[in-house]
Amino acid sequence: MRGAFVIQVRKVAPNNRLEGVVEEVDTGKQATFSSENELLEFLRERLAQLSGQFKDGTNGPKDDRR
Repeated sequence: MRGAFVIQVRKVAPNNRLEGVVEEVDTGKQATFSSENELLEFLRERLAQLSGQFKDGTNGPKDDRR
C-alpha cells in the first residue's frame, strides 16, 4: 500500500505541540517527532522519494483492490 502512514500521537505538549511516532506502512520506516514540523518533514521526504520512484518508472503505483 503506497503512501499509507500510521501516526501515533503520544501526547500534546502544553503549547499544543504534537509528539509521537509515524510509520510508513509499505517500508516500515519509522520516525519519532516532537513537533508538527518534524512530522510533516518525514511525510514530505517519504512522499518525495515515492514520487521519484514513480517518475523513474522503477516502481509504479499498485492498486491492491480486487
